[in-house]
Amino acid sequence: MSDVIFGQLGVDIIVVIQTFLSPTFDLFFKIITALGTDVSYIMIIALIYYLFDKRAAIKMAFVLIFSAILVETIKGITAIERPYQKYSGVVTPISTASSYSFPSGHATSAATFWPILGDWLSKRVPERKSLIVAVVITAIGLVSFSRVYLGVHYPGDVIVGIILGLMVSLTFLKYETVIMEKINLLPFSYKLILAVVLPFGAFYLHIVLMIILGHDFSVSNLSTVGGLFLGLGCGVLLEDKYVSWQIPQTPRDKVIGLIIGLIAVIVLFAVVTLVDKVFFSSLDPLISLTIRFFRYAILSFTLTFISPFMLKRLDICAK
Repeated sequence: MSDVIFGQLGVDIIVVIQTFLSPTFDLFFKIITALGTDVSYIMIIALIYYLFDKRAAIKMAFVLIFSAILVETIKGITAIERPYQKYSGVVTPISTASSYSFPSGHATSAATFWPILGDWLSKRVPERKSLIVAVVITAIGLVSFSRVYLGVHYPGDVIVGIILGLMVSLTFLKYETVIMEKINLLPFSYKLILAVVLPFGAFYLHIVLMIILGHDFSVSNLSTVGGLFLGLGCGVLLEDKYVSWQIPQTPRDKVIGLIIGLIAVIVLFAVVTLVDKVFFSSLDPLISLTIRFFRYAILSFTLTFISPFMLKRLDICAK
């Protein structure tokens, strides 16, 4: 198995796949792999949050974040180089990535997100369940395959990623009611403390672990994931208690709400990112990762609290 994950057999499979390299396939699989990034998932979740189902969107986001934390923890422990780095000149890097290789974050996220999205869609349009299942399987397969084609993952990386993602998504779907009942029983103050402590703890413990193991912590993506976790957790709790924005009933108000919400997120995130690049880009890696942590916390907090607060003030909500 180890040979498939990061050994010669895995490389041989990549080389065979890359015999089909072409500008058309390169572009196609770059687009497919882009659909498996955090930005794409944030956009899809935002659409569901503002237009259709707040609670479903929040659940998708939390489960996706949980799987990402799991992946980044494993990456930090194993610290396996990507195939185009270890086998330079043999594997062609059609794309590149900064973090470690095992397991594939794209494959894990796809296998986490798409089954949960598919389950939600199937409940809304049960007559289309067969089509939805086909789309879910295709999405997971294409995103995972694209990572091998682009030379950024071994086949074993994506196989393990798919297994991890399916374990997370299917476990959540099976025990969703029990999990939500346990969470809802907690007092507000406890939930808020957990929403702050867990992301910070996951982020800094991860950094400490990588330092102890002698691995390069500057390539970790847990700062992004942890920041999203912090902003999402605090935003959801505060919005539910103090704002309680409800999705508008008319299509016109829904679209206006979506546009205002996304503009607020994009503008604020762009400003924070610009400030980071202008003033903090050359700082110590730990400080840079901490700033990235708060940058993504601001993004998800804006999505789940600031934008709903604005929309409620503007009376763009269910009457």
